[in-house]
Amino acid sequence: MKKLNNLFKYFILFLSLLLIFTCYWLNETFGLLDMDKLLFHMFTPLNGTSSQMIKSYIFKPLLLTIITFIMLLFIFNIKYKAQILIKLKLFKSKEKEISITPHLTWKITFILLIYSISFFIIKYKVINYLMANIQDSLFIEQNYIDPKNTNIVFPEKKRNLIYIFLESMEFTYSTYEEGGVYYENYIPNLTKLANEETSFRNEFNGGFTSSRSTTWTASAIVGQTAGIGLYDPFGANEFGGISAYLPGAYSLGEILEENDYKNVFFIGSDAAFAHRGEYFSQHGNYEIRDLNYAKQKGLIPEDYYVWWGYEDSKLFEFAKEEILELANEERPFNFTMLTTNTHHVGGLIEEDCDIKFDEHLKNAIYCSDKQIYDFVNWIKEQNFYDNTTIVLIGDHLSMEPTFFNNIDNNKRTIYNVFINPYNKNANTTNRNYSTLDIYPAIISSIGGTIQGNKLGLGTNLFSEEKTLYEEYGKEYVETELKYNSKYYKKHILYGK
Repeated sequence: MKKLNNLFKYFILFLSLLLIFTCYWLNETFGLLDMDKLLFHMFTPLNGTSSQMIKSYIFKPLLLTIITFIMLLFIFNIKYKAQILIKLKLFKSKEKEISITPHLTWKITFILLIYSISFFIIKYKVINYLMANIQDSLFIEQNYIDPKNTNIVFPEKKRNLIYIFLESMEFTYSTYEEGGVYYENYIPNLTKLANEETSFRNEFNGGFTSSRSTTWTASAIVGQTAGIGLYDPFGANEFGGISAYLPGAYSLGEILEENDYKNVFFIGSDAAFAHRGEYFSQHGNYEIRDLNYAKQKGLIPEDYYVWWGYEDSKLFEFAKEEILELANEERPFNFTMLTTNTHHVGGLIEEDCDIKFDEHLKNAIYCSDKQIYDFVNWIKEQNFYDNTTIVLIGDHLSMEPTFFNNIDNNKRTIYNVFINPYNKNANTTNRNYSTLDIYPAIISSIGGTIQGNKLGLGTNLFSEEKTLYEEYGKEYVETELKYNSKYYKKHILYGK
């Protein structure tokens, strides 16, 4: 019984220490982290996670936990000898053996447990999150426009779509005049494209913001292509379970497939991470071209692994070959891809990147800017370009933990540009919009006419219709999206 009691005590002690060090690690690794994001990744597979991220966890919180645990075990079990002076009439001393009692070790363990749980609850506002989730809202039910039941008409000659998710790409990286917050422009080429092409800007010349539960890559992909967020992390298995991933959602890929488009999802990492591959394969029957595909095709060695898989320079070169093949087919195509070189922490600087700045991430951003620009220029030189729309969209705000220390997060916005869109006329200034509005805007950019100009919770930015932010105000919309939605769970999460 005593051994069992000790095992239980030490198990609680280890978990408490691990939770404490993990919280500190999360804080220094993920600049913007909330409960939605945290719970999603707890309930979904992490296959394909960056090796650097795994090493960081092993050599920081896990190693610190093990070292501290061993030290406490040593302290708890060592016996001390102390000279105790007992003052009597005559000074005498006697030696007495003392040790930390089991009762005291339980007290220490209990204090660490309470501290670890309290730290987690306060840091991630768990109480607020739980309170919001027990309060019902009809906002989604009243404002969600089901794309399945919306009439969408495409022109007879359908346009191709090249849709590039730019990892953590913000307008923030540019100068104050260009909608950023810096004195130097770390994305000069992307800024040039945004100024020359169609880019929807807010009142400060910035871009858009992530609505609730679209703040990490998997959720941003869903938000931008289905007009809905991942609002119930406790049901995260339903996001990408064995049977279905958001079976009630109807996405860009499904609309395009219905209109005879060929859909391809092209990435340099493992599509299994966060169920991205499942989402695309189930919503539009995309052909998945990921890290594993590149190895199978002999594009890279079987044991090759850099950053999250392979570098963006290779991604763009491989993408050119894939796009040329698609362009030779008679069907219109939707080529969707995702970059990774600007992923936190620090980003990846490739060998041929120019080192111009004193910070690692600044150089990674600057190099990515050039790679993207060169790729866009290559597309513009191809025969199929006249009938092709290119969409460059940041997936979410960067999670870099220290890069934005002296910057107000409310001034940070996500990058967007629509190159060669079907609809050339649009109100692009002083717009107040979110991730969700990208969905119908992309449909419109390739010539789709949307009945009512709304899909999901998104509004077609090329139309005169107001977005939900513009109609109700951002604060109100975000507050309502925090609450529980029975409609979302029944009709979108479970597809009933």
